[in-house]
Amino acid sequence: MSDKNASIERRKVTTPKFRASYVNVFAPNRMDEDSKPKFNITMLFDEDDDLTQMKLAVQSAAEEAWGKDKASWPKKRRMPFRSGTTDKPGNPEYEGKIFVFASANEDKRPSVVARDGATKLDSVDDFYSGCYARASLIAFHYKVKGNEGVSFALRGVQKWDDGEKFAGAGEKFAAIDDDPSDLDVDLN
Repeated sequence: MSDKNASIERRKVTTPKFRASYVNVFAPNRMDEDSKPKFNITMLFDEDDDLTQMKLAVQSAAEEAWGKDKASWPKKRRMPFRSGTTDKPGNPEYEGKIFVFASANEDKRPSVVARDGATKLDSVDDFYSGCYARASLIAFHYKVKGNEGVSFALRGVQKWDDGEKFAGAGEKFAAIDDDPSDLDVDLN
């Protein structure tokens, strides 16, 4: 195995079960107007979940970029594991969770499959913010616009189970009638 392939294997990981949030796996979106469109997902893990394999993948990416001596690592580095309690206060879905973001470039759409591992899912009705899943990721080092750190590339997701949709996920609307007189809204 080449050094490059060995490096990738050390940084590959399949996550434990998580709750999906901010799901954009069917069409890429922009985080802001200056960024390129990407596929992405935020993964919510319970604080007591075993994230050892994910942390080892991150450590491998960090050591490849900065060396084994942690004292030489950049002081202001960004790492992928965040506390929902402190970093997303007031958001009940994130309370008591560790959240991790993963993305893929617009030309690398992640695979999205059902629990059986073979049936492809292609609709936000099938895979949505609030369902449970696991993901295939690769940890990587980045240095962009003065920010440096380690993040995860999203390779694919597998739906584990249904869950209650998060607020705003898959909002349904009634058909619009061309006669606005039936609206029960005071516009004055």
